[in-house]
Amino acid sequence: MDRNEVFLELSRDQQQSIQNRRSSEWKVNLAFWGGTGVITWFVTQHCSPINATLCWCLAFAYLVAWGIWIVGWGIPLHAAHEKNRLWKHFYAGLAAASQMPTDDTYKQDELRIKDQTKRSLSLWADLQHDWKMARPQSWFWGQLLITGLLFAFSLIIIIYSHDRVDDSTPKTDVLHISGKNLERAMDKLAK
Repeated sequence: MDRNEVFLELSRDQQQSIQNRRSSEWKVNLAFWGGTGVITWFVTQHCSPINATLCWCLAFAYLVAWGIWIVGWGIPLHAAHEKNRLWKHFYAGLAAASQMPTDDTYKQDELRIKDQTKRSLSLWADLQHDWKMARPQSWFWGQLLITGLLFAFSLIIIIYSHDRVDDSTPKTDVLHISGKNLERAMDKLAK
C-alpha cells in the first residue's frame, strides 16, 4: 500500500465515521420527536383536565429537555461531524498530491486541525469549543428549530385539548348520581 492509498483510506475512515454517526443521529432524533408525540397523545387522551400550575410545570420540563438536547446531544454531535470533515479533507488533500509536499504547509495544516479538534480538561471549555464547531452547520439549526417547534406545538395541543380547570373555582356545583339514587335525582331535577 503506497502513501496515497494510506491517506485515501484515512479519508474514507473519517467519512465512514460521519455516516455512522448520522445514522445514529436520525434514530435518536426520531425517537426523541416520537417520544414527544407519545407524551402529547397520552396527556390529551388519558389525563383529566390540567390546571395552570401543571401547564407551567410541563412547559418548564420541555424547556429543560430542549436544553439537555442542545447541550448533551446537538452541539457535541455536530462538532464531531465538523472534526471528521476537517480530517477527511486534510487526508484527501494529501492523497491527491502526487508527492509529499516538501514545504511545511501540510504540517501547518495538520497542526491547525489538531488545535481545532483538541480536547481540554474543562467541560465548559470543551462545550464552548464544540459550540464554535457546530454553530455554522445548517442542519444543527434545523434540528434545533424542529425540536423546539415540536415542544411548543405539543404544549399548545395539551393546553387546548382540555378545558383548563381554574384553580380558584369552587367545586360545589358537581352532582354525583349512581344507579341507586338515579330515580330520586331525576325526580328532583324535574321539579
